[in-house]
Amino acid sequence: MPGRFAENHYYVEYEALLKRLHELNATGRGETEEADLLRDEMDRPYGELDAEEIERLRGLSADLQMLQDDEIFEPLEPGEDAAERTPEQLRQWLQAARDSGDLETALAVMRKGPLPIARDQIAYLRASLYASLGHPATALLFMRYAAQLAPQNETYELMLLRILMQAGREEEARSRAVTHLQNESSTPSLLVQSAAVLYQAMRGPLVQNDNSVYEQAIQGLERALVQADRPEAFIPAVAISGYAMLGVYLQKLGRTQEAHKAFDEALARDPDNNDVLVARGLLRLETHPDDAYKDFQRAAECNTADFKPYFYLAHQALGEARYEDCLRWCAKVLEKTENPRMRAQVIQWAAIARYELHHPAVMVQRAFETAITLDPLDQQIRENFLQFQGATRIDRSAPADSLVWQTQAKPDAEETTWSPPQLPIAA
Repeated sequence: MPGRFAENHYYVEYEALLKRLHELNATGRGETEEADLLRDEMDRPYGELDAEEIERLRGLSADLQMLQDDEIFEPLEPGEDAAERTPEQLRQWLQAARDSGDLETALAVMRKGPLPIARDQIAYLRASLYASLGHPATALLFMRYAAQLAPQNETYELMLLRILMQAGREEEARSRAVTHLQNESSTPSLLVQSAAVLYQAMRGPLVQNDNSVYEQAIQGLERALVQADRPEAFIPAVAISGYAMLGVYLQKLGRTQEAHKAFDEALARDPDNNDVLVARGLLRLETHPDDAYKDFQRAAECNTADFKPYFYLAHQALGEARYEDCLRWCAKVLEKTENPRMRAQVIQWAAIARYELHHPAVMVQRAFETAITLDPLDQQIRENFLQFQGATRIDRSAPADSLVWQTQAKPDAEETTWSPPQLPIAA
């Protein structure tokens, strides 16, 4: 399992110490007192590792040698001719390992040499494999090395931005993204991807909104999208995401009409792009709610993985007394998000719908109790529950419309902010 090693704190601790030791070796400090103390410190977590974890770390130690320009490849298998190893054959081996989920084998294949590809390509592949295995901090070492060896390679810079975000280095990712957006020589693809990374890096609760940064993103995106119809400049999916990103940044600055045009342009290129449908729907909610629900309906028909359309469709159905539809949309929300506040709201709506459909009172009560457990501070849920209890205690046969429910939707600001999809990186 990719995450198993990263979840063992002894493994994580030893991995960090190992990387520090290699760093000391790379700077000529491998025989210093600091290095000796580090080796002593490594003994403690090492004793808590199993054989498989030790083997993984031995492989990592061998891989790290390349960062010191001192890699020694393992010998080939008997009868295997180095001259017959081609880039295409290596690609097939690695693809087979990825398809089977055996990323350990993919790393092991790359330790046998010599390899028929350049060192920067080896580092790039190792970075992507370690990132997939749940070790972004380790992946970052190899990605920096690849970018250092081939600074003009756009793919490396795009992957570096992505791994910085995975490794929790949002501030560095933001700084690099802004630099690319300001650089007149940045390619259209790099501008769009930098804008997407910047948007993610600016979403944290402690990050202050900075209109000047948003303006830089808009200017960079506008420069890029001038070339949106040139296939040599853009992968189509990146161009579409570029228009969506432009719409989101314009919306943040209150330039609603321009944002709407940007979303429309994206959807003109891909009418069923549910990521853009969700973004435009969120924009339309305040001013054109009927149109917003049309966007959400289309996104839902495309089975979007985003819970937001289902959330708003469930609320609309409840308000229009379409209780069966409400239950259906509530179920979809619960499939798509683990956010307790959002789940509490839709479970409450489902409880109300069940009451109105004359489902057994015990089912309704259980739903209300679950909602309160998920969000015990939500006063609306508590008041609706008390109203239900009063009705069932006095006269459960009373007509359903005798109760007046509080059903205001209270979306979580962070959970209902549009997130750009992960963009493809061309090899």
